[in-house]
Amino acid sequence: MRSFFFDLRYGLRGLTRAPGFAAVAAATLALGIGATVAIFGVADAALLRPLPYPAPERLLRVGQLHPIKNADGVGCSYMDYRDLRDRNRSFENLGGMLLSSTVIGGSESAEEVNAAYVSVELFAVLGIEPIAGRLFRPEEDREGGPSHVALLSKSLWTSRYGADPSAVGRKILIDGVPYEIVGVVPDDEMELENAGVLAPLVNQAFPSRSGRALDLAGRLRPGVTIAQARDEMAAIGNALAREYPEEDGGFSVVVAPLHESLLGSRRPALLVLAGAVGLLLLIACANTANLLLARGASRRRELSVRAALGAGRGRLVRQLLAEAAALGLVGGAGGLAVASGLFSAIRAMVGGTVPRIADTHLDGRAMAFAGAASAATVLLFGSLPAFAAAGRAIAAGLASARGSGGDRSRALDALVLVQTALCVVLLVVAGLLAGSYARLSATNPGLRPEGVLTARLALPRGLYQKDAARRTAFLERVVGRIGQLPGVHAAGLTGWLPARQSMTMSYTAEGRPRLSRAQSPQTELREVSSGTFAVLGIPILAGRGISDGDRADSAPVAVVNRRLADAMWPGKSAVGMHVSLFADGVEREVVGVVGDVRRLDRAAATPAQMYVPISQDPLFIGVFAVVRAEGEPRALGASVARAIRELDPGVAVSDVRTMGEILSGSLSEPRFRATLVALFAAAALLLASIGLYGVIAYTVTRRRYEIGVRIAMGATPSEILRLFVRGGMRLAAAGAAAGILGAIAATRMLGGLLYGVRPLDPPTFIGAVVVLLGVAFAATVAPARRAAATDPIQALRAS
Repeated sequence: MRSFFFDLRYGLRGLTRAPGFAAVAAATLALGIGATVAIFGVADAALLRPLPYPAPERLLRVGQLHPIKNADGVGCSYMDYRDLRDRNRSFENLGGMLLSSTVIGGSESAEEVNAAYVSVELFAVLGIEPIAGRLFRPEEDREGGPSHVALLSKSLWTSRYGADPSAVGRKILIDGVPYEIVGVVPDDEMELENAGVLAPLVNQAFPSRSGRALDLAGRLRPGVTIAQARDEMAAIGNALAREYPEEDGGFSVVVAPLHESLLGSRRPALLVLAGAVGLLLLIACANTANLLLARGASRRRELSVRAALGAGRGRLVRQLLAEAAALGLVGGAGGLAVASGLFSAIRAMVGGTVPRIADTHLDGRAMAFAGAASAATVLLFGSLPAFAAAGRAIAAGLASARGSGGDRSRALDALVLVQTALCVVLLVVAGLLAGSYARLSATNPGLRPEGVLTARLALPRGLYQKDAARRTAFLERVVGRIGQLPGVHAAGLTGWLPARQSMTMSYTAEGRPRLSRAQSPQTELREVSSGTFAVLGIPILAGRGISDGDRADSAPVAVVNRRLADAMWPGKSAVGMHVSLFADGVEREVVGVVGDVRRLDRAAATPAQMYVPISQDPLFIGVFAVVRAEGEPRALGASVARAIRELDPGVAVSDVRTMGEILSGSLSEPRFRATLVALFAAAALLLASIGLYGVIAYTVTRRRYEIGVRIAMGATPSEILRLFVRGGMRLAAAGAAAGILGAIAATRMLGGLLYGVRPLDPPTFIGAVVVLLGVAFAATVAPARRAAATDPIQALRAS
């Protein structure tokens, strides 16, 4: 060990004597290790780290699946949840939760927070214990029980009550209804949308089997396998489908590990990022090995002297490995700095779209991974240069051999070939993701976002949801008041922002066969006021839009989009036809057809869409104010929020943003993937060019005598230039060919991440090869020109 530490100190001193080599090699390693550690942190939080609950491997998510309507599965209805809970024997406990938002506080402190309505069984499933107070009692989650009790999250308890223990026992207004605070629970790390308040599920229980909004989680009994639970729950689901064919027909019950289901569709994207950063690390390691090989060759005389003085092969290898370890220490330290910066950037870019993204930081696990990556780099890619340099030193002794064309290291060529091949793979993946994002960004959303401001209104449900007349009157006052503000051209309301989230409901259409709810087609339902289509710039293609005359006491009407009209009444006019939602059974006359509005974050085709007057809303959830400004829409944010609060201080106003920001935010995930992989590809291209430059420069140095002879025999500078450029381009072309084969295999991982771009897109493949060859040519020309300018007399004398 003393000898090793001596070699390590010697290696560090050697790096200071070769600052150019040390800077390039350390920066290469820092870039590769830093990017790898950052993506490891994201993957560790989302994929690898177990859920923070007792025995997380026994936690399963239960949902319902329809083979046509929801291939990815959905939640359960409250009635189905009770049957699944009472009939199964596989779970110790089966809990349910409904994620929502709510308004807490009164007129002076109204605030919208995320809420979770949970069954009492869920606490046993997850093993949650209170920080203060108690949890819900069984009778508080039963119909007719004292259900107006609430739990606060630790963060809300701290921000609103200063973590005062006396907050337990106080009353808090939730949607205008007083609830007693009975306890405080830890901030949950599961998919609870950072819930600030929790209330018993029975408060949101719907006496219907069609509203599938509940998420179910269960804890397996000891000795029961996932397969057994899956079989039993499937049998119960089949029984429910037979007993309730109208609501449950066609649906089956599915079971999946909770950790896996939380990740959902994000898994492929994370795997693509992990693969991309793995390729970048390999390129960085290969480049480092290239640099070490070249440095070992330049130190042949020094190592030969050591061998002549008695140093054996093992001793020389140990010294060179210690020097590589010194380089790994410096590169690893730089990698930690790079990773720290990337963690902050990733959290800002991703937001809450990746589970437990807030956990990604430079913790002990990340630092241990950085150390392991550095050690693996030294062992795997430092050993080859060390053994090669030591072997040459022993063989050469003190003799000085003239370099020749055949003296060029095959190992250097092989490493450059690997670098260029991996670089092509990254360039192709980055090109496909960037092309997909560009096409999503260029997609016409079906509306005009310019000049539109949006603001979310959270109305206390206890005051407005059950009193439709009061709600309608208030919303009409909101539109009138906002419309009178200076700088406002027009104002309207919508229950769900177009091109963003939506509520899907089953419906029947006139002239089409009447099917059960489970078999009927589905449509996105949005509630709008008069003028909303004009504010958002959604074109009316036939008939009319929603008008002021469409009130609660007037004939029920609906406006449909072109896709629904073409699907239900092909070749006919949809205006005058009738549709009926299963949610309320009310028959509505179609009074207009509007253009399709698509969600930019979904690669799927635009779905059927239906709009109903907000005053005739069958299931009021929430509302957004939409304002078309005469000038800059952001300037109206404060005045719009103030006007709404003046009408009712108990209404919480939040999420004040422009429609352009809404659309941009919907593209955050594809933009994050494309940006990060593009950065990795650019870094890989840079490293590959450095590696190719190093190989040609090393070759020029080793073949200096040969160059002198060629020039003395009459070779022109252009011939020397072509000689080395041709050699470098052959390497790059061979690597590009291998990279194309690798890219063809890699694109299979992209699957549903692409929109408007085929995985085997010829322009993307050709573009990646052209970019690589162009950079390779630039990296090759510089050392080749130096070779062409060689003085033959000096070259022959120096040899």
